[in-house]
Parts: sequence; C-alpha cells; structure tokens
Amino acid sequence: MSLKQDLQALRAARFGRALDAVRRSAAETGADGLSEEEIAAVIREARAQRREAADQDQGPRPQIA
Repeated sequence: MSLKQDLQALRAARFGRALDAVRRSAAETGADGLSEEEIAAVIREARAQRREAADQDQGPRPQIA
C-alpha cells in the first residue's frame, strides 16, 4: 500500500470508531429516538445559547447593512 492509502485507511478507521462512540452515546441518552424536528430544535437552542454567551463576553455585535 502507498502512504496515501495507509493514511486513508487510518482516517476511515478513526472515523468509524468516532461514529460508533456517537451512536453509543445517543443510544444511552435516548437521543437516537429524536425526530428531525427535535434535532433541529436542539441545534437552534444550542446556537442561541452560544450566541448569547458570546454577546455577554464581547458586547453587542455590530449590525451589517
């Protein structure tokens, strides 16, 4: 195998392990049963909280016209 193929195989294996861990975690927390709408709502809430925290740290953002 070439170096490029070796690196691709390592990345694929690492990705597979990470995906397995995410799936296990979702199954343990019940997140694997969420609908697409519920997932979108969780993402919206997390983004809003992150924006709110950033605004508190840095003050208001300038408005771009």
